[in-house]
Amino acid sequence: MQRGWLLPLAPLLVGAVLFLPAIGTRITSLEDEARYALKARTMLETGDWLLPRVDGEVQMQKSPLFMWVIAVLSLPGRQVTELTATLPSALSAIAGIGVILLLGRRMFGARAGLLAAFSLATMFGYYWHARLILADMLMTFFTVAAAAAFWMSIGEGASRRGPLIVFWTCLGLAVSAKGPAGLLLLLPCGVFLIAERGWRRGLMDLKPLMGAAVVLLVCAPWALAFALQREQSYVQNVLVGDYLGPRRAGWSRRSEVFFTIAPIVLGALPWTIFIPAAVRSGWWRGESDVARKFRYLVFWALAYVIVITLMPQKRDRYLLPLFPALALMVGWLWDRWAVEGASRLRVVRVQGQPPLERAHRLLVLSLCRVGLGQEHEQLARVSAQ
Repeated sequence: MQRGWLLPLAPLLVGAVLFLPAIGTRITSLEDEARYALKARTMLETGDWLLPRVDGEVQMQKSPLFMWVIAVLSLPGRQVTELTATLPSALSAIAGIGVILLLGRRMFGARAGLLAAFSLATMFGYYWHARLILADMLMTFFTVAAAAAFWMSIGEGASRRGPLIVFWTCLGLAVSAKGPAGLLLLLPCGVFLIAERGWRRGLMDLKPLMGAAVVLLVCAPWALAFALQREQSYVQNVLVGDYLGPRRAGWSRRSEVFFTIAPIVLGALPWTIFIPAAVRSGWWRGESDVARKFRYLVFWALAYVIVITLMPQKRDRYLLPLFPALALMVGWLWDRWAVEGASRLRVVRVQGQPPLERAHRLLVLSLCRVGLGQEHEQLARVSAQ
């Protein structure tokens, strides 16, 4: 019984062990990292938390929520350090693992949620960004929370107003953390609803007017401060000059169409090889209910791939919000392999099976033995005979 209570905490513990010991020990090497820390330090020193400044100059290129979190964590010591500047990303990554645990449980069952959370915690790209002083991990957490709220509100049938309000609130917080990029999840959610219910009903069920009001309310404190200050024009200097202007330029070379491949392949390691099998089994060949859930996850991942590919300015970290969707696919696949029975798992002993495939299935057997239930321990013992 005790193990049953502690088991859901295992992925969170894995994330904490991976993410927390490394924070505060590395040298800040990226210009964006230094800028976030410097703005948070200025907030502490001046007491002006609404307008980010560097050397007295207003800099509104980034939304302030990430800087606020750094500043709050730095309040006890009244000093921004490597530790307090990196801690928001690490804590956001751990919280994201927890949300995936709950979402996976809701979509595919308790075991699949546990495996999805474990796979996310150990994905290289997720681990890497949990150690950086960048707002992308905080935005990713709110994106995952919004995705979970959307599924609780709409994905399972009739619309529920409460979770839908949480969905729009999380999008507003994502915007507060990273800017307009925080709204990108609207694209796959809208496409999913339109594919299932048609244009009119799909958009109506999303309640865009209510959502716009919620997002504006969440962003109002800093948005009004940005808009009302007189030192520079937020619309001209930030929205047009910094955000829209560079994105209207074309690609510098045609090979940019393949940009997202390497970050996804490397970022999903060591579980990359499971993703095609998960998509094939869950979406293309899966039962109608599983295929429907995979359609949502595929739309989620493809939205980021397509938008980032089309953008002239690309960064690996812009793809971070798609890794939780990939982790859910992998978790479902591992769960499927675990419950198929000893006759299917016994294939690991076939001499003609490729070594890599054999190793992967042995990994699933090992996970089953770690504590996923007596039934799966029995399957593992039978297969190992």
